Amino acid sequence: MANEHAKIGTQVEMTEDNVWEIAKRVLACVGGLRRRMNKKKWSKGIDLHTLSGVEWLRLLTGETNLAGLVGWCARCRSGTCREDTCPRCGMELLIFDEQFWSQIGHKIRRALQKDRTLLFRVKSDRENLYGTKHKPIFPASLEWLLKLWEQTSRPPHQPFKPRVHYLVANWIASLRQLGLSKEEIIEVLNKDDFPNGQFERQGKDYAKIPGEELRKLGETFRQVVGDVPSSVRDLSEMWRTMQWVDRQRSVPMARLRGERVRKRDRAED
Repeated sequence: MANEHAKIGTQVEMTEDNVWEIAKRVLACVGGLRRRMNKKKWSKGIDLHTLSGVEWLRLLTGETNLAGLVGWCARCRSGTCREDTCPRCGMELLIFDEQFWSQIGHKIRRALQKDRTLLFRVKSDRENLYGTKHKPIFPASLEWLLKLWEQTSRPPHQPFKPRVHYLVANWIASLRQLGLSKEEIIEVLNKDDFPNGQFERQGKDYAKIPGEELRKLGETFRQVVGDVPSSVRDLSEMWRTMQWVDRQRSVPMARLRGERVRKRDRAED
């Protein structure tokens, strides 16, 4: 997930084509989130020996097809599809055989028994990011988990929407590249009361971007996201979203732990 946000030049002449190009790049980067997550080295910072049942469940339902790997090197922290020893360092691999997956399955079963809503949340997170077309691939020894996954319905409460936070982070990064301040970004993504042409208001010049183009940017954002999230209404909430997205992109264990934008006792953020 590293660096999914759109890479916009530091300064461009704002025209209607420029505005739409920004919007398309942000949308394209979110649409390509799945491909970029798959290319990211999934094992960086992960020690398979210490993962809990919850963390194993999230790893198996992520974008990495562990069922297609023969084993894993603890030294290089990388998997292999054919060799019995690590092709990089020659170290003996942790082999993903039936006994191994049986032990992992036992960990996952205990985690599911302890938290009856765990599978609901994990499935909801995955489907929010990648859609429902592609299902996770489980090892043959965990066929029971696939059946349980297919039987699991969406939670009755409003689920966490990680994709919205990625969208927001991408838009903020792109608009910052254009020279807009965080306060100006909040206004652009929430309001449509900008006058035509370049203008200043309350000491803000909006990077000299004409008001009609600011309105188009905000309109496109609201069409894509739907209900405007709190992360673009308040600076403190914006900071929470940006910090969360940065950790999700750079710290694999943050994803496996299911970290949320803000901690709550039982509700999803």
